[in-house]
Amino acid sequence: MGEKYDGYEAIIKSFGGTATCEWFGDYQGDIGVIITDGSSVGWLVIGYGSCSGCDAFEAVSPWCSHGDDPCDCNWSGVQELRDSLFSQIKWNEAPPEPNDPNEWWSFDGEVQSWIAAEYAKAVLTAGPTP
Repeated sequence: MGEKYDGYEAIIKSFGGTATCEWFGDYQGDIGVIITDGSSVGWLVIGYGSCSGCDAFEAVSPWCSHGDDPCDCNWSGVQELRDSLFSQIKWNEAPPEPNDPNEWWSFDGEVQSWIAAEYAKAVLTAGPTP
């Protein structure tokens, strides 16, 4: 059946550790995530949108369209999204430089600057990696 995560915040919380998040954009954009778990620090950028055609969570969420309660449906798609996002976390790896052709989001200076700055702060706080 899968866990009943009600949005990206709940999915990020399920990763464990301490997460710092910043949302960039309005109805569509990116979520910058820094996770500190012991001496490990990870980062992730999640793109989001306003509908099931452009947002991964909206596409797999079985939330009802008539209220705030989740349907008693199959949540396996949400669990698969959660697991996919977790597997994309870059642990103890410095973020790329601006305009890295391998990272689409690095072309957005605001997102790239935030990830780089927050990662550097988290590394200093976490201490040496094992």
